[in-house]
Amino acid sequence: MTIPRNIEAVYKSLAPKTRNTVGRKIRKLERQFAGQIKVVTYRGENECEQAISASASISQHTYHAGLGAGLVDNAQTREMMKVAACHGWLRMSVLYIKDEPCSFQLGLQYGKTYFLEQLGFNPTWKEWNVGTYLFNKVLEELCLDPRVEELNFGFGDAQYKRTYGTEQWEEASVYVFALRPYPVLVNTLQTFIMALNVFFEYVFNKVGGVNWIKRRWRNLFEEHVRDQAPESGHED
Repeated sequence: MTIPRNIEAVYKSLAPKTRNTVGRKIRKLERQFAGQIKVVTYRGENECEQAISASASISQHTYHAGLGAGLVDNAQTREMMKVAACHGWLRMSVLYIKDEPCSFQLGLQYGKTYFLEQLGFNPTWKEWNVGTYLFNKVLEELCLDPRVEELNFGFGDAQYKRTYGTEQWEEASVYVFALRPYPVLVNTLQTFIMALNVFFEYVFNKVGGVNWIKRRWRNLFEEHVRDQAPESGHED
């Protein structure tokens, strides 16, 4: 995404319906929790401890945690954050409501590009669209920073990338198989499976089932995380 120099330019580039929806979500949160909302962006090495603690407390409630992924407070995360902070790359943004961390967004600023690495929100705050709110507030910060010219969303497809992105490209893997019986068999099986995947993806996209499956899948993992929380000492 090419970063303009003011957030108004971003909103003007959105479809009218999307622009109105985003504005309504932001205003709803700000009216309900007036004076209780705070967005903190951690960048320094001495801020890593608080940044990791806040973001990990959010991530443990997300469906990513059910997959064994997400942002985890461990030695690897601490080392990565420390190195990023030492080089001036770190931009960890956390949304607090009533002093409770409810959404985080981890970005790394390298050169003129802001790389979006991870984001997440506590499902307890899902009703208030805290992830959307934080993303737009971070975007507002990036617009005001003359050192940042583009935002790189990274791999994968997501609705917010389609909404805000200004350019995209596709990448593909190339497989080469030897002309022997076993490799040819593997190639045939792989081609068949990939063809089935393309077919079912096309069908589900036509009937609008892909988004439903994704939401249901995420909800199941979030429910699993909530069920496991008491045993691991976590609180909702």
